[in-house]
Amino acid sequence: MDRTYFFRHPSKTGELSQFAIKCGIDGQYASGFTLIEVLIAGLLIVMAMSAVARFSAAAMTASQKQELRREIEDEIVNNMERIQQKDSLLTWESIEAKNEVRDACLEQQSMETSNPPSGGPASYLKSKLEDSSNPYYVSPPKKLGSANLRREIRAGSDSTNTMTALIIYRFTTPDFQQSEEQRVLELNPNYAPRCFQL
Repeated sequence: MDRTYFFRHPSKTGELSQFAIKCGIDGQYASGFTLIEVLIAGLLIVMAMSAVARFSAAAMTASQKQELRREIEDEIVNNMERIQQKDSLLTWESIEAKNEVRDACLEQQSMETSNPPSGGPASYLKSKLEDSSNPYYVSPPKKLGSANLRREIRAGSDSTNTMTALIIYRFTTPDFQQSEEQRVLELNPNYAPRCFQL
């Protein structure tokens, strides 16, 4: 139940004036926020929430890019390991069993001639890794987002480079620079030293 109290006090002219104070049951003065205070508080809350949202979005974007980079690196490492596994399975005995000794060591057998044919262990390994119809085939790495991950196998065409195959992986970085990076595996076929014994 509300109560109203009237008070009298003198004014500047000496007359008495009165004013009323309306109180609730507990005797407290009625209080609250003005519309301007509510609007300012709401504006401050909106500004704080928008800043938090921006930071959260930036953190999520950075986390997604970091996760994509980790997937790219994992895919490259897995592909390299599969290539090394197939190289270890490509033994001298398996080459002899298929009567491919001359193809596997072509450059070493012919490098004394004036016009040596191209080939050698690196080229032979390259042909095996890229031919999907043989058991030594290793599929290229899978595509991951916008990284454009790709693999290139290079084998030297002269007698000084025929022993080493270069497996090059290139991809576009998932960060904000969008630059291109590469990873390189140098691989000497495990059977290659046998070519010098021919």
